[in-house]
Amino acid sequence: MEIISNPVELAKKLVSIRSESGSEGEVAEYIFEYLRGIGLPAEKLEVGDGKVGDRSGGGTGAGGVNDKGVGEGRFCVFVAGEGTVLGRDKILEKNKVLENGGVPGAGEVLEGVPIEKSDSAAERDEVLEGVPIEKSDGAVGLCEVLFINHIDTVPVGEGWKHNPYGEIVDGKLYGRGSCDNKGSGAALLAALLAALAGRRRTSGSNLTDQQVLLDHKKIDHVRLPGEKNRKTADLKAGGSAGKKSARADSVTDSTTVKSVRTDFWYPSICFTIGEENTFIGIKTFIKKMAQDERFKNIKYCINLEPTELKIVRAHKGQIHLTIRAKGKAAHASDPSKGENAILKLNTAINNLREFGDRLAEVKHELLGNSTMNIGVIKGGTASNTVPDFAEMEVDIRIVPGQDGGKVVEEIAKAVGGRVVGGEVGAETVGAIGGRIVGGGTGVKGGDVETMSTVGTSDSGESAPLEVVVNHIYSPVEMPSSSPFIENFRKILREEGVDSEPEIGGYTTEFSDLAEAGIEGFIFGAGSINQAHKIDEFVEGEQVEKLYMVLRRFLGD
Repeated sequence: MEIISNPVELAKKLVSIRSESGSEGEVAEYIFEYLRGIGLPAEKLEVGDGKVGDRSGGGTGAGGVNDKGVGEGRFCVFVAGEGTVLGRDKILEKNKVLENGGVPGAGEVLEGVPIEKSDSAAERDEVLEGVPIEKSDGAVGLCEVLFINHIDTVPVGEGWKHNPYGEIVDGKLYGRGSCDNKGSGAALLAALLAALAGRRRTSGSNLTDQQVLLDHKKIDHVRLPGEKNRKTADLKAGGSAGKKSARADSVTDSTTVKSVRTDFWYPSICFTIGEENTFIGIKTFIKKMAQDERFKNIKYCINLEPTELKIVRAHKGQIHLTIRAKGKAAHASDPSKGENAILKLNTAINNLREFGDRLAEVKHELLGNSTMNIGVIKGGTASNTVPDFAEMEVDIRIVPGQDGGKVVEEIAKAVGGRVVGGEVGAETVGAIGGRIVGGGTGVKGGDVETMSTVGTSDSGESAPLEVVVNHIYSPVEMPSSSPFIENFRKILREEGVDSEPEIGGYTTEFSDLAEAGIEGFIFGAGSINQAHKIDEFVEGEQVEKLYMVLRRFLGD
């Protein structure tokens, strides 16, 4: 495949590939091949059962069929990082030692891996000449960092003046997903390419990134778990003939390690799917992280989303509920023989209004107060029939310090209902629960105690409303004094970018990562005000600036 190094052109390429939620296969495959093409050990993570148009996450995409009519399974693309726990200053200090003739020199062993002496010497986390190098205060190594970037989009819609599959006009890249979230994803991919090429380029070389890449594409430098050693097409004698590498089984021959392995150690990365509706991709990846030792060092995350290159360190959480009432159908000529589910739901609505007033009293110094909105109501089949079913959808936004599970329990008591939920995702509200009837994030355990009961069971007895938990996303807050943020702000200042942390008014995939104990923030090119709109666009200048920031972060 063609390896595009220009971040804006790469973003345009990604935008040209349709990837509505549920139909991400083609763009995921492109990213997978790109990462493999630049020498990173990309892998695919199947989501759901991998079938065409899988809906195990409740997706609302285009049926798992791309714009070529090709059915595809659903998968995320990830790279399990390798790296150092050294901070940036320590890395530079080590570089100076090596550049000044210190040990180990060219072809010798650092962490058991033969290396080449270069202007960007080895970043390692173990031993230099037998002396452990301590991690400095606030230092962050690449092996501790995870990048998240979702690749699905909302539907294209109608009424576009510009090409919804990519058009550059007056420095702006138009197209669905350009802002949310392919511009940032392209910047990351191009920065990885540049950083890899920078590590491979010898001091004084005038080769372009593409030329350096092509020179090294002859050699498969990483063997993935379970794969057999792959023969290279152009092995030459020479290289490091010294001590055998502790990681020599990752390549075809330990004598080729010098040509194959470089001193670029990379972060973990996941290009997720399903972000626009269910977060099924990130939830699946978090499960993978919990089971895979390669992710044990992850402490920090940069969630790429459109923030206009501003660090967003806090945002609200979200609870999405469906509240259902059951009644008994009867002819409208004698309503007394039935039980009206709509009227029972109306009672619950009145109770929710009072609960919403109490909820609004919970305030956060940065994010304001918690909120609740009843956005959808459904019920009945005909005006001459007593409705036996009615439901409403409720959106609650919670602030840091609130427990989503407890909020759900309070709502259930307010409406006289029983909490039920799905089985996908983390144990977000494991302390409460009910029988599983579908939905999103897992709610498991015994029934919630209720204040009252409404509705009618099949036996004619009174039954509670069902409070279905579709999902709970935790609120996020990271201190502005976080060393991780401070280190990143230093890079931003050096690149001339406003680095003062801000807050967001939305919910992101970082919610699930924060719940898993990972610190981080949201950052990326483009404005959230452009997301999901007709004629969505991202400023090419912002994509390029993000690319430069990420290159610096990666140590290039």
